[in-house]
Amino acid sequence: MRNMKTSKWLVIAMAAAVAVGGFTVIKAQATPAARRFAQRHGALVARVKEQLGLTDEQLGRIRAELRLEKETLTGLLKRLRSTRAELRDTIQQQGATEEMVRAASAKVAEVEADMAVER
Repeated sequence: MRNMKTSKWLVIAMAAAVAVGGFTVIKAQATPAARRFAQRHGALVARVKEQLGLTDEQLGRIRAELRLEKETLTGLLKRLRSTRAELRDTIQQQGATEEMVRAASAKVAEVEADMAVER
């Protein structure tokens, strides 16, 4: 059971990394930072592939599915970042009321629920 949870979270983490980082890094005239990112990304993919026992075909299908969902995932991640920032601002705001904090927190929960559905 624990291994299944770990595998699920590795796949979710990989999906988020791919959604945020993209699928490819331009190698032509790549900066040293871009090369390091590509190396880390490649190592992450290799580690996930090994731990989950994925074949190249399965990894290709996962990438194809993530490409289809990339726009949705990046939109959700942007909304989550934005709503969390709004919640932080509300909490730190002078004279913030419980009602204001609850409303901002409800927005974060709504986005997190949307992400749970996508998972």
